[in-house]
Amino acid sequence: MNRVITRLLPLLLVFGSTVAARTHGNEWRTLNAEIVSLCRQGRYDRAVAVAREALPVAERTNGRDHPVVALSLNNLLRKRHLF
Repeated sequence: MNRVITRLLPLLLVFGSTVAARTHGNEWRTLNAEIVSLCRQGRYDRAVAVAREALPVAERTNGRDHPVVALSLNNLLRKRHLF
């Protein structure tokens, strides 16, 4: 029984971390979609607030050098300069 648990534990850990990463990735996608929707509605102050929420999610999920983080930063910069 211990051998089975020892062999399955690494697989379960990998699976669990993959599910967690997908969940956070989905969280970022949901936030980003909300930003786009809010901008289309002209609700720029709320869009900036949501963009501020999305940035740490992107960094935590993907690391600071990931393109998703760049997109999140761009959302904040674009809102500041255009609106």
